[in-house]
Amino acid sequence: MVAIQEVTAKAVVNSIPHTKFSVTKGLSCRLSMNTSFGCETSCSYCYIRYLARWKGIEPNDIFRDIRVRVNAPQCLEKELRGRAKEWMWIGSTQDPYQGFEERYRLMRGCLSVLGEERFPYEIITKSPLVARDADLLARSRDVGFVSMSLFSSLDDKKRSRIELKARPVRERLEALAHLNAANVRTMALLLPIIPGYSDDTGEIRELLREVRRAGTTRLYAGVMRLYPVTWSAMQRMMAPSISGLRDHIDRIYNGPDHSISASARVPARGYRRALMAAIGTIAREEGFTQYQCEDNFFDLWFGPQDEHAGFRYSIHYDFWRARNDLGGEPLTLANALAIARSFHHTLSFLRSIETNLPLLNRLTDPAVIEAECDDE
Repeated sequence: MVAIQEVTAKAVVNSIPHTKFSVTKGLSCRLSMNTSFGCETSCSYCYIRYLARWKGIEPNDIFRDIRVRVNAPQCLEKELRGRAKEWMWIGSTQDPYQGFEERYRLMRGCLSVLGEERFPYEIITKSPLVARDADLLARSRDVGFVSMSLFSSLDDKKRSRIELKARPVRERLEALAHLNAANVRTMALLLPIIPGYSDDTGEIRELLREVRRAGTTRLYAGVMRLYPVTWSAMQRMMAPSISGLRDHIDRIYNGPDHSISASARVPARGYRRALMAAIGTIAREEGFTQYQCEDNFFDLWFGPQDEHAGFRYSIHYDFWRARNDLGGEPLTLANALAIARSFHHTLSFLRSIETNLPLLNRLTDPAVIEAECDDE
C-alpha cells in the first residue's frame, strides 16, 4: 500500500559539488531536482534506499511513503532566478512521472519554468506518461532531453518480477516513438543490466532493434551496482519464482573476482567489459549514432565515432583528442579551459579543471589510458 502525503517544500534544487572525484569520474552535471521524496515504482534493484536512513524509515519504505512536493514549480522558479545555467538532472532519486504526476501535473509546471529560463536539463524516467508533455519538451529541445530507462528485455513477465510497479517496456517504447515524432531529443538507458537475468545479448538486440524503430539513436548501458542495503532489501522483494537468482547474484557480486567501487560491489571487469563490448557491437549494427557505457562509475564511450576501436572516458576523450592534435604534449590550462567551454561544461567543472589539471593530463596520457583499459 502506497501512502501519498502532500508537503510544501522549501527547496527542490540540490547542488552537486565538483571535486577531484567528479573530474576523475567525468561527472559534469551540477544540479538535481526531484518533485517528491520516495518513488512508488518500486524497482527491487533501486539504489535510493540509502535515503531512508535520513528520514528514520526502513529502506523499503522509500517505495511506500511518498511525499509529494506540491509547490515544486513555484520553488523551481524562485531557485532558478539569477542562477548560472548548469545542467540539471530531473529524476535522480525518484521517477518524476510516477503515478501521482497524473493528478498533480507538477512536471508540466516545472518544464514551463525550465523552458522560460532556457535552463539545460535531462529527465530520467521509466514512465510512458512523459509523452504527455511532448509539447513542452519539444519547445525546449535545444536545452533538454529525455532519457528513457528500459529493462534490457522485451519479456514483460521477466521484467515485472524485478521492476514491480513500472510500466511494460513496450509502453515505454511507444512513448519514445511519440516523443521522437514530436521532435524531442531522447536517449535509451539500459540500466541496470542484471547478470544472469537480463544480460542475454539476443534479447538485448531484439530490444535495441525496437528502440531504433522508435526513432532513438543514443544509447547508454551499465551493469547493476550492488550496495549492501540494496542487496538485503532486494532479496526480500524478489518473487519466489526467481529465488534461484539470489545465489547467482551472490556468487557474481561476492565471489573472488568481484570489484568494489564507491562502496558498491560490481562483477569482475572481464565480464563487464565483454558485455559492454557486445552491446557496442549490437548498437553499431542496429544503427545507433552514439553508445556510451558505465564501468566502475567511469563513462566509457565507443561505437561508430570511436577512432581507435577501444574503450575511452567520454568526457576525457575531448581532451585526449585535443592533446593528440598538439603532438601529445600535456595540455595547458588555457587549452583545457577552451576545450571544456566548447563542450558547454559547467562553470564549477571549469574551476575543477584548474584545480586538477595534473590529474586531467594523466588521464589523457595515451599510455595511461591503454594500460588502464587493458588491465584485468
